[in-house]
Amino acid sequence: MKQKKWRNRLLMLVLSVLMLVGMVGLMAPADALAAGGDIAISGPGLNGPGPVTITQNQLRGTESVSKGVYLQQQDVIYSTINTWPTKSWYRGQGVKLIDLLNAAGGLKPEATQIRFTSGDNFKVTFTVEELLNAPRYRFPKFMSSGLPGHLPGDPSGKVLVDTIIAHRSFSAQSYNDILDAENFNRSDANLLLYGQRAVTQQTNSRFAKWVVQIEVLTDPVPQWDNPTVNPAPGEVPAGTMVEMHSPFDDEDKVHYTLDGSAPTIDSPMYNWVAMRWWSSRSDDLAEINHKIGPLNSDTTIKAVVIGPGRSDSDIVTFSYQVDPALLTADVTDNVVGQPVELTFTDDAAWRAAITGVSVDGADLVDGKYTVSAGKITIAAAVFTKAKDYTVVVKATGYADACVTQTIRAGSGGGPGNPDGDIKLTITGDGVAAEKTYTLAQLQAMDQYEQVYSAINTWPSKRWYVGKGVKLRTLLNEVGMKSSASLIKFTASDGVTRTLTVQELLKDRRYYFPGLKDNDENGGQVPGSSAGRQEVEPILALESAEGSVAPGDMNGINALLLMLGQRA
Repeated sequence: MKQKKWRNRLLMLVLSVLMLVGMVGLMAPADALAAGGDIAISGPGLNGPGPVTITQNQLRGTESVSKGVYLQQQDVIYSTINTWPTKSWYRGQGVKLIDLLNAAGGLKPEATQIRFTSGDNFKVTFTVEELLNAPRYRFPKFMSSGLPGHLPGDPSGKVLVDTIIAHRSFSAQSYNDILDAENFNRSDANLLLYGQRAVTQQTNSRFAKWVVQIEVLTDPVPQWDNPTVNPAPGEVPAGTMVEMHSPFDDEDKVHYTLDGSAPTIDSPMYNWVAMRWWSSRSDDLAEINHKIGPLNSDTTIKAVVIGPGRSDSDIVTFSYQVDPALLTADVTDNVVGQPVELTFTDDAAWRAAITGVSVDGADLVDGKYTVSAGKITIAAAVFTKAKDYTVVVKATGYADACVTQTIRAGSGGGPGNPDGDIKLTITGDGVAAEKTYTLAQLQAMDQYEQVYSAINTWPSKRWYVGKGVKLRTLLNEVGMKSSASLIKFTASDGVTRTLTVQELLKDRRYYFPGLKDNDENGGQVPGSSAGRQEVEPILALESAEGSVAPGDMNGINALLLMLGQRA
């Protein structure tokens, strides 16, 4: 009986010991990781003969790496942003990475990459250029815009910081907390810590903890693939929004410019929130990873992918040409003698950018067109005959908007007006009977083409060329009386001019080819009268100011009274 009790006690003791051993065994890996361990440094990019092991005591500076030589300790504060993105502070005590590499023989010139492996087999790789050569900073004011990492902070006052492996560290979102040394712990030892190259750079996701191996490689550095966009460059409708992507939409970030300059890591970032968080941030993802736009004018986007472990992608240019507003021709009042109303789906940005309107290549002057919401109204005087006109609307930053406007002859006007709307009425007590003319009737009459010299009251000299019906012919048709003494002209805008029959029809009038001799413009300087040519007054259906070339003529100012000079 006693023997049985003894055996039971022995069994319980053995089970207790086994349970204790099991618990210790379960805890050992976590404790070993939390407390940090040795770090093996190796790779073909080192000058040393073989792998070098840095013990935890050497990392902490309590044990020499060689006789009388201890690793110098650093205490560094870092600004950092994760891929959510959220800002935070880190503080670490440890040894500069470059000092550890020098303890292992130092870098060869051909060293290209550094790979860190953690105790849980997490691996991160950097280029030597980005981790050791490119300057990295702490941005003391990066929290000025708040904790969200997509809100750029103040980059001023940046402080150069070294990359370290920390044997103790901690993080906080309050700078006062990060200053409290009592917060140090060894739970993440050995922790890789490094600074930011730009105030918006997301570095936190590669703060590798429990580092047990550092390898220096000589492999060629890969390059990030180019950014992509949707929609593709080219012609797009106004209001288009452009979506951009990097290969993984994670730590690889798209940086872009809209001013034609080359983008850098300091340029605006597109994909702030990493893809790994998209499902968790569906409510505000579109607001943070905001598409570029709306594009309301021609836009050039230059973009580059920048991320850890690879060289930057090529800078890619995406050019977008914004379609102008779609103009719709007037099909209601599109007859000779009526103003034309072109309509479009209103776009305030395009409307505000309009700089001019042309009809059949002739620019319209102020007063010949007006622009309002969804409508462009062109004066009736612009469309002098029944035909198809090409109307072009120019707007800064947009392609030209074009439409073909068909103008028809008038459909009525009463007896004696079968060919269209009335263009000219000759009346008064100085004619036998009132008579009206449509544009078609005027066009059917004999046309007289002539160059005219003229001086205005400024005075300045001008050339004119015109083609139309002789005034004398029209007055003969209506039976101008011999007693007629004055001829009054009234334009469609209400302007009137009165001339005597004597000066207009009886006195000889001329075109002076030598008008501009002696002075090109000054009307006060007489030109030459040599070679003068007698000309008739006409009502011009087509004309051009400042030119003697018939090819420059258009019907914008029809009917235009044109007459020669008497001297």
